[in-house]
Amino acid sequence: MPQVFENKHVRAVRVFTEGATFDGLLSLTLLGRTLDELNASSRIFLPLESPAVVSGEFPLASSQLAVNKASILFVLELDDPGTGQALPHNSPHARRFARSVLSLRLRGYRIDGHVQVVERGDALGRLNQAGHPFLALTSASVVGPGIEFATPFLAVNRNHVLFGQETFRLRAAMEEALVPETRHTSD
Repeated sequence: MPQVFENKHVRAVRVFTEGATFDGLLSLTLLGRTLDELNASSRIFLPLESPAVVSGEFPLASSQLAVNKASILFVLELDDPGTGQALPHNSPHARRFARSVLSLRLRGYRIDGHVQVVERGDALGRLNQAGHPFLALTSASVVGPGIEFATPFLAVNRNHVLFGQETFRLRAAMEEALVPETRHTSD
């Protein structure tokens, strides 16, 4: 659970860039989410308090680190991940949305996770929403150089997605998987 200090939430995050991975504390407004901070166009850099290098070569000399958002591949929340990200299945609002499983490739990483779309919407079309560079995935799994993990929430930078594919869609209202049709040919 995020801690509250002077009208702000502080959330522990892990930030993956191509050259290094950092842990740190991200300050959010009381109503904000990690995704909102990442998609805020008013700031080019993501400020991390109490940063620590998880991997890569980068000497840290201060108590704050500013990471250029354009260099971020993806971000995961280390404390209470996914809070407030997904709609409850019994919510009337949830009935208008479906969840699609996307399989994405970013550099050496494979990321699979759920993305919410309007019931008849285009899940891959979510990759084209230029106004929001980061895409929220829930129930995500990541496999990459030296890492393999699952997390309830992951924010992926669309600018680093090399390609993606929708693997199936789950209708929220009916809890029904809609598997793509396959045609069989007979000889």
